[in-house]
Amino acid sequence: MPHHQPRLIYLLVDGAHARFVERSAETGDLVTVRKMSGEERLTELRAEQRDEAPGSSFESASAGRHRVGKEEAYRRAKEVFVAEVGRAMTEMIGAARIDGVVVVAPQRLLRPLRESLPQNAQVVAAIGKDLTKTPDHELEAWLGPMALAQSRGA
Repeated sequence: MPHHQPRLIYLLVDGAHARFVERSAETGDLVTVRKMSGEERLTELRAEQRDEAPGSSFESASAGRHRVGKEEAYRRAKEVFVAEVGRAMTEMIGAARIDGVVVVAPQRLLRPLRESLPQNAQVVAAIGKDLTKTPDHELEAWLGPMALAQSRGA
């Protein structure tokens, strides 16, 4: 009886880019099947804030001051993008049978990314690394051992 190979989607995300990667049925290689970009929103935000003076806060233990404000806006914009990626994953799961999702993102985005995914998205693994700019042919070194571990566990 033929063994069913689980269909995994590898979701590679950073604050401005997302790639949906899966194994090609023909070759078995990891290939990008969809890309998303939130880079335009971050570029607009940087342009808006370029001329603004950053806010300052006082240090309670000394006379020092800290710059505040701009980074929080970038963090929020990145989290909004991650939520958009979650909605796209919801659509993808609704359109096709997907057995599991592997989330790959910088450590600070893993929690928001997992929270943005639909309830029926079975997250089988999470990697705290930014692989969004890694070419498809180099992903096997990072994601291949995980797929092997998943197939042994099944």
